[in-house]
Amino acid sequence: MRWKPYAYARKTTAECYSDSPLASVVRILIEEDIGSILVKDRKGGYAGILTDKKLLGVIAKGADLSDMSVGELDLEPIVFVDKNADIDEVRAKFGQTHTTRLVMTDDEGRVVGVLKKKNIDRFWILHTVKTTVGRILRK
Repeated sequence: MRWKPYAYARKTTAECYSDSPLASVVRILIEEDIGSILVKDRKGGYAGILTDKKLLGVIAKGADLSDMSVGELDLEPIVFVDKNADIDEVRAKFGQTHTTRLVMTDDEGRVVGVLKKKNIDRFWILHTVKTTVGRILRK
């Protein structure tokens, strides 16, 4: 069985609405120990993904989170990928979209995890080193 990037995805996900108070969403991120939350509009469609990096940027600019809603932020677009995607497909999707996270879905289109680019980059480096060392040792 081949390794799938889904193994490195965060299986705990959370959702909020674009009109949710930002302070309450920050509490969800902390309580659930997650780095992103999927944001929906009131029609049920996805509006984007709010990441911890985006929040830190807002805080660094001195914004008062207590009066803001999630929809006031410039959210990262959601890019979906099937949970059965292989490493080449996932790396290509990250490269094409320049996103920092991919939202993984099952065969019915349900969200089953969030995959961070840096986790795939770390795996790829380790995989490359291991493969190279193996080739050197076989010589």
